[in-house]
Amino acid sequence: MDNLITKCFWGFNGEEFSEGVKTLLGAHGNRGAFAGDNLIAFGRNLSFLTDEKFMDSFQTYITPDNVTGWGTIWRLYMFAWSAKTCLKRPGDFVECGVSSGASSAIMCKYLDFQNSDRNLYLYDVWGTDSRIDSSAYGFSEETVSFVRDRFSQWSNVKVCPGFIPESFSNESPKEIAFLHIDLNNAAGEIAVLEALFDKVVHGGIVLFDDYGFTGFRASKKAEDEWLSARGYAIAELPTGQGLLIK
Repeated sequence: MDNLITKCFWGFNGEEFSEGVKTLLGAHGNRGAFAGDNLIAFGRNLSFLTDEKFMDSFQTYITPDNVTGWGTIWRLYMFAWSAKTCLKRPGDFVECGVSSGASSAIMCKYLDFQNSDRNLYLYDVWGTDSRIDSSAYGFSEETVSFVRDRFSQWSNVKVCPGFIPESFSNESPKEIAFLHIDLNNAAGEIAVLEALFDKVVHGGIVLFDDYGFTGFRASKKAEDEWLSARGYAIAELPTGQGLLIK
């Protein structure tokens, strides 16, 4: 696959964007084009498309008609790549803000996580707490059952429903190699850092899902200030994510 052009664009007409990219390709014969997730790139190797293990894992959970899934594939690959890199570090994996669990499920299959000597902790409210309007995210009281079923094949995955950071007191790792934060809320994400950052090992990765998107500038500002005070800086990625290596 030389190019990947999707209709996944947030706040814009995805049809117009994808057709515009196709027109440019026809005029210039470019290869290595990507369009999706509010990212348009040309002349890229798109290495994730030739990673057979990743693509098999991705397509296990993302159907061909899933516009959002295909549009965010580069983001999903960065998630999987970060986790894979952290296999070289001691500590468990943590995701805060899990939704249906597609990102972590792809990662678990990609890494043959059942053979790993570590655990994955999944934290989300999943409709279990009235302080969060879970219906806005498409959650219901049944969502947590769906997530448990999805991860039942991995005995080393722990599904931890509840309000973050309170739920950390129920079950939490001692050391963290990989931490993914996707709460779409500045106060909540800072609460995660307050509770878990000291547990992230040297060389561990913290990946922020929405750091580079203008709609989440408040989160970026709060995270920059919190980490700068501790001598760290986040790298903004073209995917909209933020990458920190501790």
